[in-house]
Amino acid sequence: MIVIDTCIVFHLFNETSLNSKAQKLIEKSPHIILPPIWQEEYANILVKESRKNFISRSSLLDNYDKVVDQLAPHEIVVNKKQALRIAFEANISSYDAQFVELSVRYAIWLVTEDKELIKKNSRLAISMEDFLLK
Repeated sequence: MIVIDTCIVFHLFNETSLNSKAQKLIEKSPHIILPPIWQEEYANILVKESRKNFISRSSLLDNYDKVVDQLAPHEIVVNKKQALRIAFEANISSYDAQFVELSVRYAIWLVTEDKELIKKNSRLAISMEDFLLK
């Protein structure tokens, strides 16, 4: 079991340079969890993509629905007070701290491509590439 962050979700469900790596990650560790906040973060990524790449809103809305349908069963409610403590201690955003909280609670890896998050949480956070090498 692993925690995946929203960046991994985006690469998993969209044609990106890291899509195949994200697919291999899920093949290696199909039992994933993530906090419910991923939905808001994912929606924000899609809005930014629509502005940057002129992707139609209807296709992005369809993408959002499809991804939420597939990942909602993998959501785990976060202890927000504990996540806030983690945010203060690790000097990270409260959003990132929710992913870290799950990683700490279940003593599992948080797989992310966020280099700063990996740097600040090296005992818990790992890149896709490094996880696939384990």
